[in-house]
Amino acid sequence: MVGCSMKSPRSENAMMVSKWPYSPFSGFLCGLALAAVAGLAGCRDNRPPTYRVDGKVAFADGSPLRGGEVVFESVSLGIEARGTIDEEGRFQLTTFEPEDGAVEGEHLVLVFPARRNADGGRRFEHSIDDKYLDYSTSDLRCQVVAQDAVNTCRLVVIPPSVRDDG
Repeated sequence: MVGCSMKSPRSENAMMVSKWPYSPFSGFLCGLALAAVAGLAGCRDNRPPTYRVDGKVAFADGSPLRGGEVVFESVSLGIEARGTIDEEGRFQLTTFEPEDGAVEGEHLVLVFPARRNADGGRRFEHSIDDKYLDYSTSDLRCQVVAQDAVNTCRLVVIPPSVRDDG
């Protein structure tokens, strides 16, 4: 039997063996550690499931938006997923872990094109209308379905609107 030896308060020479394998303080520390681990695991378990999502951002003529970022926001949960748009207009979404996808349901979509550098830095020949920068004006939507297969979202954007300021 594993025990904890302690001197009895009655006599300095008398020894007492506890029936508990740990002292009260080490038991407290063990309980505290278990609660912390359970709490951390609980946070992970409380996450809603995600489903893989990839897609492409392109113009109506099929030419890709070259570079930028997409942001999907779940209509029902308000949870965002993000993805980087590559040179071919492709992206994969990340919510909690790299490329884990997005939560199930309808999503509002924003598109942020790569920035143009006036000083001769990285340039892209396409830009898009400003309406895709705000949820209240973007008309882009994507439905994410709970499935093992990858959800694919094709997003069609338009060039900047010609505004008549006269």
